[in-house]
Amino acid sequence: YASDPGEKTATVGGNAATNAGGPSAVRYGTMKDNVVAATVVLPAGEVLELGGNVGKSSSGYDILQLILGSEGTLGIITELTLKLWPKPKADISLILPFAEAASIPAAADALKKSGLAVSVMEYIDTDIVEFAGAVTGNPVFPVEMEGNRAAASLLLTIEGKDDDELDAAMEAVAEMSEEWGVLDILVVDTPSLKKDVWAAHDAFHTAAESAAKYADELNMTVPPMAMAEYFEYVKGLGSKAGLDVYAYGHAGDGGVHIYVCTSDADKDAFTAKKTALFDAAYAKCKELGGKVSSEHGIGYVKKDYLKESMGEDAYALMGRIKAAFDPKGILNPGKVVG
Repeated sequence: YASDPGEKTATVGGNAATNAGGPSAVRYGTMKDNVVAATVVLPAGEVLELGGNVGKSSSGYDILQLILGSEGTLGIITELTLKLWPKPKADISLILPFAEAASIPAAADALKKSGLAVSVMEYIDTDIVEFAGAVTGNPVFPVEMEGNRAAASLLLTIEGKDDDELDAAMEAVAEMSEEWGVLDILVVDTPSLKKDVWAAHDAFHTAAESAAKYADELNMTVPPMAMAEYFEYVKGLGSKAGLDVYAYGHAGDGGVHIYVCTSDADKDAFTAKKTALFDAAYAKCKELGGKVSSEHGIGYVKKDYLKESMGEDAYALMGRIKAAFDPKGILNPGKVVG
């Protein structure tokens, strides 16, 4: 399932409705890139057959792409045809701990342009490794290498047709990494190691939910080259507010996940500090040229941030599109627009 969203309990229809994506989106795209056709029921009962198995089309407005990511506000998806990808014959993962986090965006950009079949490219801040590791007892990702603290790590998965091709890819990464200030290259090449690495990765979210007294998450997209700058900015906001901030992201496409946590029992104080931090974080995201959501959608809580980011005219146009599809406002009322 190429889209590979982080929320493993979601339905395929829900994935399409939110344009979900995950770590492998850098190579395989999000749901918008993987839906070939869909059957959609409109609020008044009309049934639309959208898309089709054609190589290209310039046939009027692309209603299918409008439905994907609309969060169930325009129509109900009842059937999907998905693109299939050949299963990779071989793959290997590498963990590259960096002395300076600021070096990671340029490294990720170089890897994207290298011609290597990189299917995963995760930027993992060391603070979240320590936090989640303290909860699970098994951090997996490096914190220190021979006495040098890793500022952050880059987790890669590279695909190939056989082990020889993977060996050549690893040699290419090793050669490139000499310019990046990489402290080491850790090879993840067995099923058990791969399982441990992804369990540790998945624990970032569960650790925030289970270990903090109160926690909330930011999810947005920033230009990939600005990811390190953005993480440092939001961590600085947290430090000033007395909140713990833990971050990781998809270095290939700029998708950001930031957990804002506290052990303070005062919920009202947390809510006030968190709201101020979120306001500043979304404003910085807009300043950098980012978008307010990368894969979690808008729902109810991000509508004001979406409006601020898009501008009054574009947001009003979305409202008119919603009214054209759903004049009585019966589909997910109050979400995204309205």
